[in-house]
Amino acid sequence: VSLNIFRKYCGPVDIWLSILSGKKHPSKVIIINEQPWKSFKAMAQHLSQWVWFRKLFVLLSSYTYANTLNRINP
Repeated sequence: VSLNIFRKYCGPVDIWLSILSGKKHPSKVIIINEQPWKSFKAMAQHLSQWVWFRKLFVLLSSYTYANTLNRINP
């Protein structure tokens, strides 16, 4: 699910917002990243890409911490 600009960059706060949203809409599935530091470690493997603004993105992006998926019913 695409998020608005506020939710996209509210970082770990979005975990709670996603859970609340998921309770309102049972067709949504919330995936919580229990090890967000692995995202930092993975990005840090690409030193030429690991610049200050990407560090901020990984730190502040709600997609690092939680993702919301819509169920598809066959």
